[in-house]
Amino acid sequence: MPQWIETPYVTAECGSKLQLLAVELGQQETYHVRLADGGRRGTMLHCGDGAWEVRAMEGGAARRLTIGSPDGVFLRAMGGFAPSDSLIMERAAPHWPAELRTQLARRRVSGCATVAFDSEWFLEALRNSPVDCPLLFPQVPLL
Repeated sequence: MPQWIETPYVTAECGSKLQLLAVELGQQETYHVRLADGGRRGTMLHCGDGAWEVRAMEGGAARRLTIGSPDGVFLRAMGGFAPSDSLIMERAAPHWPAELRTQLARRRVSGCATVAFDSEWFLEALRNSPVDCPLLFPQVPLL
């Protein structure tokens, strides 16, 4: 399967690398990751401060890793594109609710959505998921 863009990754303080495949946005951000230990897939949930709980899909004990803030992880996943300035959002849509403008400025999406960072993961999600909320794949080069 060809890779259209390089899949982003984060490195924990202990040196473990995790490839960021996608993030489900909603009440809590759930990252789908590929673990460095043999390429197993798993999920990553923020626990507070810079700590994240990482769990392999096949089960096993969850690991707590220090990776960084949710904003820092999302920034890394988006290839360094910084969030929009909330003041710009306020000027562009002054009558929209403040919470909606904040969500759009911070993650470029409001409400339920999945943002894919890996082409293989994206195609698999298109094939296997009910796509009951937006499924986005930013930074895909136009051919």
